[in-house]
Amino acid sequence: MAQQVSDVRYPGYLRDLVVDYKIDKLIAPMVLPQLGVANLTGVYYEFSRAEALSVPETLSTDEGYAKEDVLTSSQTAFALEKHHRRHFLAQTLIDNQDDVVGLEERISRRLWQRLMLRYEQDVASMVFKAANYSASNKIALAGNDQWSSDLSDPFEQIETARAACIREPNTIIIGGDVWPYVKKHSKFIDRVKGGATTMLPAKFYEMVASEMFEVENVFVGKQRYNSTPKKATATYSYLWSDMVVLAYINPESTIDDVTFGNTLIYTPSASSSRMAEVQGVEGGARIRKYEEPAKGEGFWLEVEQYRKPTIVSADCGYCIYDVLA
Repeated sequence: MAQQVSDVRYPGYLRDLVVDYKIDKLIAPMVLPQLGVANLTGVYYEFSRAEALSVPETLSTDEGYAKEDVLTSSQTAFALEKHHRRHFLAQTLIDNQDDVVGLEERISRRLWQRLMLRYEQDVASMVFKAANYSASNKIALAGNDQWSSDLSDPFEQIETARAACIREPNTIIIGGDVWPYVKKHSKFIDRVKGGATTMLPAKFYEMVASEMFEVENVFVGKQRYNSTPKKATATYSYLWSDMVVLAYINPESTIDDVTFGNTLIYTPSASSSRMAEVQGVEGGARIRKYEEPAKGEGFWLEVEQYRKPTIVSADCGYCIYDVLA
């Protein structure tokens, strides 16, 4: 049954607030950078190793036509998914507030946090899934090769991963439960400490890790979540768990660039024929404020976003899994 609502408004100040709101520990927007698209459905390009590394013939020996450049990469249809949450502010609550705008801002931030936590889980489940990588671009560790063993050599494994990627990796993504083992692994400590002594011990930080791994970006998945159903005893786990991924991520890619992946975000143009339906959308987000007579006096605040995380070229990445014993 259709929702019976009235007095629908799209407060731009609340939308701008959540779009600019940075949530600590979430790495999904950097792992799969957001790419605006003007339509809810369409196609994007997926690039294979052969496509990305092919060298075209460009030399012409006569005055004839140039050779036709045909993009042979596969096209994959996409349909953006709508994610939204809402909260009802009863009139009795509103009447007891000295700062109603401040209350709306707090509720909007909380709803946005909920959407972004789901976004983080969706991206982590996609990027940290071994089945999404070809056999030549993943490895399962066991025994003394696992990073929880001081006999392992993570640097050798990283070099194997680097060589397998079709573009020089610029990013390493490390699971939250793996990171403590990285910081205390003897191979890393030996490379970091240099001339450090026991009186001035070396410390391992993310900014140092980028130099050790020879990448621009080090993203550690530190966000935890409650992995048990409601009403059960809470169990907290990392969204990014027992894996490490090396990847080439182009933060400024277009829909037909070679990159590990991106997140398609709905950003309709001002001339869109569907503006009546997507009124208030900007930066991929929209906040609706409306009344629902059946609910009683008060109003709903609803935060929504249309998005679709995608892996464009899995060959731009390499997955190391079962990293810990």
